Amino acid sequence: MKSVLTLRGGGIIPTKERYVKMVTAAFGLYALQFLVTPAKIVTDHFDAQPDKMMEFWIRGHAATMIPLLYVLFQTSSTELAHKAALTWVLGIGILYPWNAKINGDLKPKYPMHYFPELLMAVLSVAGFLAN
Repeated sequence: MKSVLTLRGGGIIPTKERYVKMVTAAFGLYALQFLVTPAKIVTDHFDAQPDKMMEFWIRGHAATMIPLLYVLFQTSSTELAHKAALTWVLGIGILYPWNAKINGDLKPKYPMHYFPELLMAVLSVAGFLAN
């Protein structure tokens, strides 16, 4: 498939540099939402009302995301940035949206929860195909 798409100019397969930009854009938006409206993450994706402790943890996660976004965007090593971004996407996908989907206790709110499930899947595949 990769050779067919390369023949026609690359198609939808991103370069590693473009992949890192895709990841920083997606997670940049999440980081802003985690920081500014942490309760919205819960109410958009689950039939639950967050308490102050949950908002505290969600907002704190933004403090881990923002420096990583900065480093990914600023590093001169595209190889390293690509590996870190792909690892991050896979980890987030496994621990958050896909875990919520298979964990019977969480009961995600659909159709809204399809978005992070599909976003992490698309970013994961794009990361593996990036050249």
